[in-house]
Order: sequence, then C-alpha cells, then structure tokens
Amino acid sequence: FSLWYVALVALAALVVAVVLANTDFFLIKSAPASLDELASADLCDSADGKTVKGLTLWQRSGAVILVVRRPG
Repeated sequence: FSLWYVALVALAALVVAVVLANTDFFLIKSAPASLDELASADLCDSADGKTVKGLTLWQRSGAVILVVRRPG
C-alpha cells in the first residue's frame, strides 16, 4: 500500500466517524407521551426524594416539566 492510500482510508474513516457521531441515524425513535401519561406520572424530586403526580404539580404551581422516560 502506498502512503496516499493509507491517508485516504484514514480520512474516509474520520469523515464516517464524525458523521455517525453527530447524527441519530441508528437511534430508535421515541414515542411521544400523551397528556394522560404525563398527568399520572410519578415525579421524584431529586433534592429531597418526594414523589408527586404530574397533574398536582401543574395545578399547584403551573410548572412545566421535562420528562425523561427510561426503559425498564
């Protein structure tokens, strides 16, 4: 192999790695949550460990929540 061939292969591998690292081509698309699911979700406070329902949090303070659903 010549040095140009090795450099070209290394450059192509770098381009492929950058494209794959910055796209979600292989990630599974998540299903959107319904309002019923969000209202009945048990939300755990990370500071003191209290658990509240999503609907009560909304009714008390009008808080907008970010929900992260993890598998399992």
